[in-house]
Amino acid sequence: MRSLSIARNTFRQMFHLPVVYVILGGSVVLLAVVGQLPRFTMSMVDDIRMLKDLSIATATLCGMLVAIFGAVHAITVEIENWTVVTVLSKPVSRWEFVVGKFLGLALGLTVIFAALTVVYTLLLWWGMWTSIWDYRGIYPEMVRDFSKIAAKAADQMWRGMVLSLLQVLVLSAVAVACCVRAPMIISVVIFFTVFVVGHFVEVLSRAAREAGTVLGGAVAWVLTAVIPDLEGLNYSQEVLGADDLVHTGVLGWGLAYALMYCGAGVLVALLLFRNREVI
Repeated sequence: MRSLSIARNTFRQMFHLPVVYVILGGSVVLLAVVGQLPRFTMSMVDDIRMLKDLSIATATLCGMLVAIFGAVHAITVEIENWTVVTVLSKPVSRWEFVVGKFLGLALGLTVIFAALTVVYTLLLWWGMWTSIWDYRGIYPEMVRDFSKIAAKAADQMWRGMVLSLLQVLVLSAVAVACCVRAPMIISVVIFFTVFVVGHFVEVLSRAAREAGTVLGGAVAWVLTAVIPDLEGLNYSQEVLGADDLVHTGVLGWGLAYALMYCGAGVLVALLLFRNREVI
């Protein structure tokens, strides 16, 4: 299938971008430094929780930056440089081009998140151990049970990273839809606007419904139908809690929700790219 060849090429292009390594390397250095700083919370549990929260938030931000830079390089730059003409002049249809670009981005982001999960978990363990050791006189039981605490933290981390990846994949579909039609600056603005609104879509739609007008109801419907509810994929309190874990059923629901919006985003990209003049 020709779209798979395009996906493989997009995957390789993503890892040829120096900015990707700058983003990932910077995040690792940030967590390594922050993990050794005092966090001035009320308890050791809150210290560890804050470090886990920062790790997952950093992963989401890194994924977003890689997604938009990768989409711009893989699609916008190719269109503006007329490289896409070479691709489409071969027996490659436009839908294969769009689908292949998204699959390549999704695969690259999945590999990046898998690597970040391992590295961030190691940094989390390091930060946890240094904090617990500094307060060993107050929390001797945490030193004794560190292996259990570390295993629980790792279990929480991979679940949080999966939900973070699903958010980024939805945003990647948005980035592809923007880049096939809009210039780079507009694509970036729309991308980050969807990210911000997506985390407040439920609040905004509730406020519109409570207005009690026909216009408010219409706005609420548009917001909930068009904008992905990214906050619905954010289970940070459950992920980072001391005792609870996100149930695998929630992960399955998140996967189904993300796949639905990824499919919708790719479909919009196909419609936008269908009549664009590139040849």
